[in-house]
Amino acid sequence: MKNNLSKALAYCSKNIRCRSEVEKKLKSWNLGQEEEKSILEFLDLHNFFFSDDEYLLKFLQNLSSVKGYSKIQLKQKLIRKGIPVKIIDLKLNDYFKDNEEIELQKYIKRNQRKLINKPRELFIKHLLSKGFKYNLIIKNLI
Repeated sequence: MKNNLSKALAYCSKNIRCRSEVEKKLKSWNLGQEEEKSILEFLDLHNFFFSDDEYLLKFLQNLSSVKGYSKIQLKQKLIRKGIPVKIIDLKLNDYFKDNEEIELQKYIKRNQRKLINKPRELFIKHLLSKGFKYNLIIKNLI
């Protein structure tokens, strides 16, 4: 068990993790239910992973600012990580309410070379597919 606990600690220390990610990883190691449960209790007790709310905020700050992911891309990634859709929608709306225009400007700047030769309609369509609002797109493209 000590070896598996060390592996779990190493896994949690490499990146921010939510409970469902850690559970999934432990299941992939084919541990017994008791060992899996005791490792999860230890990690939970010592705060080695975040609650879904905390995880979501850190995830959004990291991926939207650093990597420039759109609202739709972020939602898809979070669903794959096992976060409940209800929580995702709530946190995404809160986060993007304050930051959507800034995120759009960053996205336009970052992808301008790729999309500059495309007609304006295709550029707008592309931005819409990334989850940005039409009126915000028009405001920032003028």
